[in-house]
Parts: sequence; structure tokens; C-alpha cells
Amino acid sequence: AAYDAVEGGFTNTTRSLIRFGAPFAGFKDEDDRETEQFKLAEMILLGMNCPMPKVDGYTGPDLCEGIADGEHIDGVEELLFERFDMKTVGLMTPYNKKPVVELEGEA
Repeated sequence: AAYDAVEGGFTNTTRSLIRFGAPFAGFKDEDDRETEQFKLAEMILLGMNCPMPKVDGYTGPDLCEGIADGEHIDGVEELLFERFDMKTVGLMTPYNKKPVVELEGEA
């Protein structure tokens, strides 16, 4: 579990970089319509409810294909937190700018 890392002398804070590749389907490069590409990255990282919101310029697959309207697709961050039993009240990512709240008594 994540708590074992602290007891083993490792930090309880981690930083990760997940590269999706650039650009998303339908965009010429990473600078092409950054706001729209940001929206796509945010949906993948933070999750979304189906149906998939329309993103101008995106020509890739519908991420909600075969999933009923109203169903939630977990984001990459949600899945990582669940998989590694990580706990937080607010995760700071370069995408959502929320502050990290460390667990009480741990540094």
C-alpha cells in the first residue's frame, strides 16, 4: 500500500508525467487549438460522464462508444489512486490546479 512507502523511508509525495503524445487526432500539432486539446486531456485524466462532450476539431474515437449515457468513465488519475491505494483530498496536477492536501502527521 502507499503507506508502506512512508514507513520504508520514502516520501509520501510523488510526481508523475503521463505523456499522451501530441497532437490528438484532428489537430496538426500540440499548439493547434490548445484549449480543445486541454479539454481532451482533462477528460482522459479526470474522467467524464457519457456521452462524450463534443470537442471541436477532434476526429478520434468516441471514448464513450458502447457505454450508456449517464455512466461515468474513470480518469487515469482516479484509476491510479484506486490501484495504488493512494489517499488525498485534492490532487494538484498540471491540468486542474487543485492544491495537494497531505495526510495528517505525514511529511
